[in-house]
Amino acid sequence: MSIINKLAVTAIIGGLAFGAYHTHSADKAEEQTFEAARQAALDAPDPFLELDRFRSAIGDYGKSCYFFADANCKRRTEAENELVVAGARKGSVPALFFLFNSGIRWPPISYTNLPDNESQRLGQRLISLAESAPVTKENSALFSEAAALLKYSTQTAKAIDQYVKAWQTGAPWAASELAYVYDEILNDKTRAYFWYVRARNVPIGTEVLRACRPRKS
Repeated sequence: MSIINKLAVTAIIGGLAFGAYHTHSADKAEEQTFEAARQAALDAPDPFLELDRFRSAIGDYGKSCYFFADANCKRRTEAENELVVAGARKGSVPALFFLFNSGIRWPPISYTNLPDNESQRLGQRLISLAESAPVTKENSALFSEAAALLKYSTQTAKAIDQYVKAWQTGAPWAASELAYVYDEILNDKTRAYFWYVRARNVPIGTEVLRACRPRKS
C-alpha cells in the first residue's frame, strides 16, 4: 500500500472515530438532560402538571418511534407514565382524574396498570373528592368518573348520587347512565323509565315501557 493510500485510510478511520465520539457525546448529553428534567418534574409539588415542561426540556428525545420503539422511546413513555402516577400519589386532582378517565389519552397509563391495592386507594381518593365537590359544571366529569367506579360495586346508591349530581350540573348523558343503573343493575323499571324519559331515549316496546304504562281499569 502506498503512502498516499495509507494516509487516506488513516484519515477515514480517524473521521469515523471522531464522528462516533461526538455521536456518543451528544447521546450522553441528551441522556443527562433527560434525567435532569425527569428528576426535576418528580420533585415538583405536582409532577403531573410538569408534563409539558418535561417534554419541552427533553425535546425530540425518544419522540419519533413509529412502529419499532427503541430504548429511548420506551424510556420517554415510562417517564411520562411515572409523572402521572407520582402526581396522583401526591394528591393531584388532575392526575387522579387522568388515571381514572376512560377516554383515549397520552401517556397510556391507567389505574388498571397499578397494583390492586394502590388503584383501590387512589380510586377511593377520587370518590371522596367527588363526594365533597360542589355541584358545578366544572365537576361534572369528576362525578361521572366516581360513579363509574361505584356502579358495579356494592355501593350502587353512591353511584346514583354521583350521576344525579352530574345531571344537576347540566350533563345530559347522566340521565342515560342513571337509566342503565336502574334498568340493568337494580331492575327498577319504574325509576329506569323516569330517567329514560329525561335521556329522551325511551326503549319503545320494551319491558321497561310496558312495566311503567298506567294499567287500564
